[in-house]
Amino acid sequence: MRQGAAILTKEPTVRRDVVERLERRLRQTEATNRALTERLAALNAKSTPSVASNFSTQESPNENDCRNVISDEISFLSLNAGGERHFLGSTSGVLLAHLIRSATVEDDNSLAEQLNTQRPDAALGSRLSARPTQLLTSDKELPSCPPESVARNLHQAYFEHDHLCYPILDQSSAMASLDQIYAEPSALERNPYEAFVFYMIVAISTSSVQNLESQSLPDAKIYQKQAISGLNNILASGGLKALQAILLLCQHQLISSTHETSTSLWHMIGMAVRMCFEMGLHREETYKYRTNPNTPAGTDLGIRRRCFWCVLAMDRVVSITLGRPLAIHLEDVDLALPDCGNAQLSNGSQMDEMALPKEQFQTAVFVHITRYRILCGKIMVSLHRSRHSSNESLALAAQTELANELEEWRSKTNTLNLNSYSPYGPRPSSFLTFDWYELLYYNALLMLYRPSPALPLTSSRALVAVPIIYGAAKQTISLYSHLHSLRRLNYTWITLHSVFMAGLSFVYAAGGHFRAKKTSYDQRQEPAMLKADPSILEIVNVSRSCSNALVAVSERWNVPLYCHRVFDRLSDAVLKDAIDYHVSRGVATCPQPAPSPPLLDSLPPVVASSHFTMDGPTPNGWPIHDAGASPLLAVDNAFRDCFKDLQHFYESSFGEDPIGQLSQDWLGQIGGPPDIWSVNDR
Repeated sequence: MRQGAAILTKEPTVRRDVVERLERRLRQTEATNRALTERLAALNAKSTPSVASNFSTQESPNENDCRNVISDEISFLSLNAGGERHFLGSTSGVLLAHLIRSATVEDDNSLAEQLNTQRPDAALGSRLSARPTQLLTSDKELPSCPPESVARNLHQAYFEHDHLCYPILDQSSAMASLDQIYAEPSALERNPYEAFVFYMIVAISTSSVQNLESQSLPDAKIYQKQAISGLNNILASGGLKALQAILLLCQHQLISSTHETSTSLWHMIGMAVRMCFEMGLHREETYKYRTNPNTPAGTDLGIRRRCFWCVLAMDRVVSITLGRPLAIHLEDVDLALPDCGNAQLSNGSQMDEMALPKEQFQTAVFVHITRYRILCGKIMVSLHRSRHSSNESLALAAQTELANELEEWRSKTNTLNLNSYSPYGPRPSSFLTFDWYELLYYNALLMLYRPSPALPLTSSRALVAVPIIYGAAKQTISLYSHLHSLRRLNYTWITLHSVFMAGLSFVYAAGGHFRAKKTSYDQRQEPAMLKADPSILEIVNVSRSCSNALVAVSERWNVPLYCHRVFDRLSDAVLKDAIDYHVSRGVATCPQPAPSPPLLDSLPPVVASSHFTMDGPTPNGWPIHDAGASPLLAVDNAFRDCFKDLQHFYESSFGEDPIGQLSQDWLGQIGGPPDIWSVNDR
């Protein structure tokens, strides 16, 4: 190489993750071809017709082959529909394929045996080809029940935490089944539904405990595998039990940290929604005439009512997070929320003077959480789904009305009397802490005031919205750090998304403030955005707390592990802008106004000095830039570098999720396409 010659580098034309997805799909296709070849050879070798034991009737080889072909086609389409840009992740469609297969009630053991004969390198290289093998493992290979004391503790943990948010089951019936299982082990074989519920409760509770702390408990996937082994019979029976089975699977995927399950969960919730509509659970008159002779009418109808609202709550959580249309519209629902008993949430004095029975208290908590989910759905429909609405006054009126409704919901949190209610021991669930509801409130504020198609930041509401976004993001990050320090944080992919969204909103608002400062100086206008300049210490503390929370959640979840690195790049860049601004104003050596101390103590991040090279200061607060230098701030340049990662936070996202929308608005402010909301992902 010649001395003094310029070194030219070229960015790769194809992103590394795209290449990895192509390689992974190639391995999956090869494994599928091998499995189909082996199946074809096995079918050709058959000389006698198969017998369908489930229907006690003999079928011809052509009928059996037709079922196998249809089942295989369903599996293939559910796993591969849409091509490269619509790849749905490693587990999408596998459970969906098995649910559809259950309608034909066929025996999949032959497929499991053939998949098990695949080469080890192919099985390791293809998570999709390995997953069906795990789901179809025979009962003989599965472990026995956990010790009775462990099972009882896990059941108690489930009903004191997970059951509060999604009361899918009747607690007394589940505990009675637990007693019967350990009194008579053969009950697991006689009652497939009770066995499924037992193993799913153990799996869900084990996942929650393992996410919070390390304990010597078996892997939750083992119990989930045991439960799924008997799923076909439950789904084939239909009705309420089939709906509860799907909801338990959805509940497990909501807290699963082994892999990214967002897309398969979205499909499962969609199936649950249609089952609810088919059963008429969304109509009030259904509960007036429907009775079940095998169970008390009140209990059965109460479970049906709660199951529908659980489906709606799950739909709101997953659809809003992924940026997808809501599956249940309130215009189609005339069902009342579950009855909380004699106590009314609107009367706080009554709640303070008396202690509710445990069941009524649990119902009150569930109703309050569900009302929040309904409110979030209204925010999304009114502001973030109005693509063709150009009436800013109507959008502002809707925003004001929703803000008032949110404040009313927040005031009713005090009526739950969370602090004085203590039947759950010294360490209650996070759903019974006031901080968690404050966290929901500030998350809703971010959703309400962040840029949207109806109210982009260029509207007249920007001067009101940015300070609210900045303050809500700070409070959200502090609360996440506080709950993490108390080990009450729910370490799920939903939480990871919320923490990252709060951090991105903080950087977005701080960067927008410094950009407005620079613009106001250049155009000799009054500065806008925040009332006070964010201090260097404030940015360091908030960024550190957010990064720690991201690491704590992402280390329990395999995808995406890079999110905290993306946030660190953005926070370092906005910190550089803050240092440039304060140093150029001559206040870097003055005492900075210290914000409230961070709730999560940790060492400050080590920031390389090379990140903060500053130009000469000016008396008005901004460094002098060279004529050929970019007018953008450091955080804007860092954002452009991270834009593709932000647009594809999930493999199945297309820029419609909250992170994608906020990043699109940011790009529009620094020179993106003029009609940023109508730009399709290419």
